Amino acid sequence: MPSGLHELDLATLGLVASDPYVLAARTSIGKTTLMMQVAHHAATQSGPVLFVSCEMRPDLLFDRTLAATADVSVNRLARRSLKALELTVSRRAYSSWVRRPCTCSDDTFRTP
Repeated sequence: MPSGLHELDLATLGLVASDPYVLAARTSIGKTTLMMQVAHHAATQSGPVLFVSCEMRPDLLFDRTLAATADVSVNRLARRSLKALELTVSRRAYSSWVRRPCTCSDDTFRTP
């Protein structure tokens, strides 16, 4: 199954449905953004996706995904201060996103 990123598909020969994938690297280099892009593509093209983050809450993941899909500032989206055109574009992106089978979780690997 293609990831939506040509170079990644060349390196990995694509994704395998039902296999878990883990991406590890230093902080603040774009791991979450990269994997949310892959998850979005996989959900759009192939079906349900479960995205688990041990670092970020689902509402923040959603803001990042919506901002990327709508091509608006994630900071203005998070502050709920979008301009009128950005709000319209974000609503359209939201409408298309909620129909995709992608679930985000932040507590799967936490221990008490």
